[in-house]
Amino acid sequence: MAALNWLSRLCWAQGDLPGAARQARAAFRAARAIEDRAGSAFALLRLGKARFDAGRTAAARTALERSAEIAGGVGDDVLLGECFTLLGQVALVEGRIDDAERLLNESVSLLNRTGDVHREAVALQALGRLHLQQARLNEAETALLRSLTDLREFALARPSVPMLEGLAAVAADRGDHGRAARLVGAADGLLERMGARPPGRAPVRAAVSARWQASLGAPGSDAAFNEGRQMELRQAIAFALRESPPAATRRPADPARPTLTRRQLEVARMVAKAMSNKEIAGRLRLSERTIEGHVEQICNKLGFNSRIQIGIWMTQFDEDE
Repeated sequence: MAALNWLSRLCWAQGDLPGAARQARAAFRAARAIEDRAGSAFALLRLGKARFDAGRTAAARTALERSAEIAGGVGDDVLLGECFTLLGQVALVEGRIDDAERLLNESVSLLNRTGDVHREAVALQALGRLHLQQARLNEAETALLRSLTDLREFALARPSVPMLEGLAAVAADRGDHGRAARLVGAADGLLERMGARPPGRAPVRAAVSARWQASLGAPGSDAAFNEGRQMELRQAIAFALRESPPAATRRPADPARPTLTRRQLEVARMVAKAMSNKEIAGRLRLSERTIEGHVEQICNKLGFNSRIQIGIWMTQFDEDE
């Protein structure tokens, strides 16, 4: 079942939305067969995400409402917060603005209480897009900058892209076409280096991109766009936050010693001791889904695909300290 959920996520990342939905349905059937309610809720979340990005908002809402009901019943606040984030985006696309704002604010509050900074950042990004659609530019920028600041410590390129694009839309609406083009270029460059593209029919992204398209035709926009494309992730984030970009000549970090946060190192040490996500969650008093997210982020940073690799790396890391 876990493998099916990961396959669904992989298909989604590659833009294969029918494949993502198919794997999520298979994961849901497998979870239901063994009466795994948390697994069922997670599979329905993946199904709702795939349907939403395919533009099937009504079908997405059905899956996500079922997921939220189950998540609430089993007390999984992280999963419930994710459901609220997506349901808020569905409501936004359907024009139910009050519902969208209520759901997204509830998601931010819930995920903040769980301490899941990564998923809270995603909820803030969605809230920023809602404010953007309402032309509440100051509120949109505040939410998006807070989202990007929260996400910064994870050094993950893909989830940073929609924040950069949202801030580009804010800049475009303010008439700052050079800044907008640089931010769009930075997002485009990050996606190209990852070999990934967001689903082209994703309705929320389409609404945001429509706002910065005009900036790409402004005088000097080609040079600004190309300048943005050359930015590394840390430079793009620094530019978005209006900081001085790190010097290009600065010595890069040793690729064998990627920077993990204090919490990620704590989780990695427990993984190295062959502790399960459930055991780690109990030790740290966090949800199992939060620990799963930390393990995923550790693998992304280190370029690993298994817990065994984390354990070997962590052992070597501690020996070198």
